Parts: sequence; C-alpha cells; structure tokens
Amino acid sequence: MLSSDQIADFREQGFLLLENMFSKPEVTALLAETQKVLDDARNVTRNNSVYDLEDSHSPDDPRVRRIKNPQKVSTLFKEIIRDPRTLEMVAQLIGPDIRLCGSKVNTKSAGFGAAVEWHQDWAFFPSTNDDRLTVSVMLDPMTEKNGPLMFLPGSHRGLTLNHHYDGRFCGAIDPKTSDTDFTSAKRMLGSAGTLIFHHVRIVHGSDINRSDE
Repeated sequence: MLSSDQIADFREQGFLLLENMFSKPEVTALLAETQKVLDDARNVTRNNSVYDLEDSHSPDDPRVRRIKNPQKVSTLFKEIIRDPRTLEMVAQLIGPDIRLCGSKVNTKSAGFGAAVEWHQDWAFFPSTNDDRLTVSVMLDPMTEKNGPLMFLPGSHRGLTLNHHYDGRFCGAIDPKTSDTDFTSAKRMLGSAGTLIFHHVRIVHGSDINRSDE
C-alpha cells in the first residue's frame, strides 16, 4: 500500500519511483523470458505485431527496439501485468476501475539503442478521462551511464505540447522551439526491480541517445 505522502507526491510531481518492488528471482525470470522473446526475432525481417526492429537488425545480429504487447506472447508477462501488488497501488492513484490500454518492453542496447525523445504519452492517445498512468518495471539497473528515463516535475498539470513537425505528428517535442524548461528534469535511477508510475500527461524522455551499458 502506498502512503498518503507517496500519493500526494505522485499528484504533485506526476511520477513516483519505488525501489526493489520486485525480487531478484522475479527479475531474473522476467529477463530470461525477455531474452527468449528477443531470440525469436531472428526469424523476423520487418516490424510486425510483436516487434519493432532497429534499422540495423539482421537474423545473425537481432536488434529489437520494442516488444509490443508481451502479454500476448508470454504467460509470465500476462501474470506480471496483473500482479496484485501493483494493481493495488494503481487503484490508490487513479481509482479501482482499472483497464489495460497496452503494454510493451522497451530495449536499449549498448552502442545502438534508439533515442526516446521528449514527449507526453497523452499526445499518442488523447482521452476525456484524465485518470491514466503508465507503470514501468526496471529489468536492468537504470544508471547515469545507460540513458535513464527523465521527467519534468509537475508538467502533467500543464497543456499538451506540440508533437508535430512540418504539420505532421512526429511523436516528439522539439526542445529548441518549446518554451518548456528541460533543465528541471529529474533522472529516474534505481536497481532492477524498481517500479515507476507516471501520469500520461507528464513530459518525459531519455537522458541521452545511446546506452553505454
């Protein structure tokens, strides 16, 4: 259960980080399952309903950017999404009527991991219901060296920013043309098994465009 201070912090900041919510055996099992799904990408040559591939992907050197809806290809991921510990905390933050909108496993491999530009999830799926959040589980430690996720505190209480370029939706905010102060961003650092909740309106992205680890 979350404390009243943690709930208040989420509502004020727009995000909440909880260290070591999943045990080492649980993380180990998730990593093994992830690798199993990644290995199957050797038989894939283009993006499909399961994989988003890096441009440099090949059967001999599989490079996956994202596993889409892993609960559809893995019983373990289906179970972790429905973990009662997590759902109890989600209910405390947005209410008991919970619906899954989608899931994914983002990978960021050393040397060629794709950038995650500044954005708001809300821009991808706007809704009249503002009680929405994203739940993330760190499968590896998130450090200063591997491009940690970053949030702009309180930005979820502002407007939805421009995610267009040359009149077309590009899914990213241009830091050069936006009036947003990106210097206030907070890095999400933690060990494997750390849990992060963030509001879908909060501005977030990757610290750097590559990973050293």
